Formats: sequence, structure tokens, C-alpha cells
Amino acid sequence: MRLRCAVLDDFQQVATELADWSPVADRVDAVSFSEHFDTEDALVSALTGFDIVVTLRERVPFPASLLARLPRLKLLVASGMRNSVIDHAAAEAHGVTVCGTASTSTRSKPAGTALPCGNAGVVT
Repeated sequence: MRLRCAVLDDFQQVATELADWSPVADRVDAVSFSEHFDTEDALVSALTGFDIVVTLRERVPFPASLLARLPRLKLLVASGMRNSVIDHAAAEAHGVTVCGTASTSTRSKPAGTALPCGNAGVVT
């Protein structure tokens, strides 16, 4: 079964073009969302059926209530290692691995944050 990966807040619609998805292309379908989802209900509606979510910065909160409503979610990737809007304890309780990228002073291509996890064996 192929995995589905949602990239949130891809306002410029470049996440699937600028990042090199080839290392996971045979196992993962990446879908970017250019619109921002303002409510938990809207997020659940959009993300139901996704195994992986890539969230950019701290725009989208992932509280326990949201994680409980996304039973298929197994991997949550954030740009940066510190993300105060992700409930890490709830993610762990629901079997969701949370990972991120090292922070630097230069801009990165956030969509590529899922690739290190795939190469590390998190995405199988």
C-alpha cells in the first residue's frame, strides 16, 4: 500500500516541485495544500486518509484533539526541531512519530523535510 503525504500551507505550490521526492516516490504520494485550514474540522476533513503530514513552521496546531481524529497518521514532520504547537505527548500516545529538520539561519526547502525521515527508515 502506498503512503499518502500531505504538505500543509504550500502557498506557492512548489513543495512537490522543488524538493527531490525521488527517494520515496515509489512508496509515497505527496499532495500539497495551498490553502490554510482555519479549523480543526477543516483539517480533519483534509487530512483524513493521510499517513504523513509535513507542517511548515508553527502555522498549524496539532493538539491532542486533532491527533485523536487522525487515526491513519503515523508521521508528523515539522520544519525545525522545536514546534510549540505540536502536542508531542499526544502524538506519542497515538503512535505518531514527530521529526523535524535542524534549524539554520538560511532558508530551506521545507517540503524536503520528509525525505530525511524516509531515508532513515521511518517511511517504509
